[in-house]
Amino acid sequence: MKAILSQIQSTTTASYPAFSTTEEKQYFELCKAFPLAIIETDHHNTAALKVLAELARAEGVLNNGGIAYLKTLSKLIGDFESERFKDLTETFTTGPEVLSYLIEQSTMSQSDVARAVGIERQNLSNYLHGRRALSKEVRLKLCALFNLKTDVFEYSPTRAKPLTPRDQKLP
Repeated sequence: MKAILSQIQSTTTASYPAFSTTEEKQYFELCKAFPLAIIETDHHNTAALKVLAELARAEGVLNNGGIAYLKTLSKLIGDFESERFKDLTETFTTGPEVLSYLIEQSTMSQSDVARAVGIERQNLSNYLHGRRALSKEVRLKLCALFNLKTDVFEYSPTRAKPLTPRDQKLP
């Protein structure tokens, strides 16, 4: 095992920037608290999302080691959710149905999702009930938020009116 670790270390130090002792310590402390592993269940994904949310709120506390951990955890979550949600457009026929399902399955509320994409909660509710369409910019932000392909929210009911710039919350 020592020979394998030595070989890995010599390979990675040539390819990646080295962490300082403090950065390495933070990275490994996070790994010890919540090990980085392929996410295979909804339960594991939910736990990973909670860790991710906590780390995202820890602004200014993470060093390069913590940021590397955060990026890796985000990638693992994204990979799981991309696989899990890849057939959403075959299961649901409208963007509002897809989004309603995603909110229901996530740890986020409608208010959390609206805030994350920069619109009022009422506008999101109107979209979910087929009374409004979402701008392309908001649809793209939703896709990024849920790690989905950009065409998932394209369909909108014909009776829906597009959001005006006034409807969207300004940053």
